Order: sequence, then structure tokens, then C-alpha cells
Amino acid sequence: MGVFASRTDLIASYEGQLTERQLVFAETKILEAEAMLMSLVPRLASNPAALPELVRYNARRAVCAAVLRVVRNPAGVAYQAVGGATTRLHDNAASGELHFTAEELKPLRARKKRFGVLGVAPVRWAR
Repeated sequence: MGVFASRTDLIASYEGQLTERQLVFAETKILEAEAMLMSLVPRLASNPAALPELVRYNARRAVCAAVLRVVRNPAGVAYQAVGGATTRLHDNAASGELHFTAEELKPLRARKKRFGVLGVAPVRWAR
């Protein structure tokens, strides 16, 4: 199905039972999330099969998390009232749109090798 995630990955990541309708909706969102992820992290798009297993696992985890946020709250409800109590949902859960958090993208982005000179303050008499 998807390059990084599939229907079975999503089912395994969900804490409950998904209906068939939710699964059909989620399959479309998996493809959208993978396209978005590849545009945010271009090295994933070049040759996904040649990526290290850890990178593919982190991509699968990020896609499943993004899709499950939408499946759990597709309308983007920010407040929920039950009886006399009102609950405000977390901002990440209340968007209703596909997005990736900085924590999900961090392991996927290539680490920059830092070369250069260590910054040193000028000597006291030169100030």
C-alpha cells in the first residue's frame, strides 16, 4: 500500500478497534501523509528501499502517528462536553489536519556535520 506504512501498521498502532470505514479513510490519509513527509524530508523520496531500517521504522512511526491524530478527531474538535463537564483537547489532537511534530521529524532529518572554528571570545586587553 504505502511506501512506509500500511493498513496493518496503523491497526497495530491504534489502541482500540478501527471500523472498516475508518480504515478506508485512513488508507487515503496514509498516502497523503507519506507524500507530505517526503516533501518535508527529501532524502526519503529518492530511494526508500535503500534507506536504513531505522529510518524506515521512524518514517512508519511518524506516518502512523499523523494519520491516527486525524482518525481520532477528523473534525478537529477542540472542546468536548460530556454532561456538565467540558474538556479541552490537546492542540495537536484538535487540528483535524495531517501534520508532523518536530519530535517526529527530528530522527528523519539528516544530522549536519559541523566543521569549523570554535568560537572564542577576544582577549580582555583587546576589547
